[in-house]
Amino acid sequence: MAFFILMIGVFLIIATKEKGVSLFKNKAWDVVHLILFVSTIALYVVNSTFVQLVPDTIISFLSIVLVIPLFITFLKRNHTADV
Repeated sequence: MAFFILMIGVFLIIATKEKGVSLFKNKAWDVVHLILFVSTIALYVVNSTFVQLVPDTIISFLSIVLVIPLFITFLKRNHTADV
C-alpha cells in the first residue's frame, strides 16, 4: 500500500512541477518536503528489503501525509489552468 502511495506522490511531483515555479508558496518548503519524501522512500526500501525498522502502517500513514499536499497542489494547478 505504501509503495503505491509513494509512486502516486512521485507522479504528482512530476506532474505539478513547472520550470522555475516552486510546488508550494515557499522554496524552503519544497526542499523540506522533498527531503522528507525521499527519506520516506528510503525508509520503505530498507524496511521492506533488509530489516523491519518500523511497522508498515506508520510508513503508509507517513506516505499519505506527504502525498496529500501534493494532491491538493495538483488539483489547484489544474483548476486554475482550466479557468
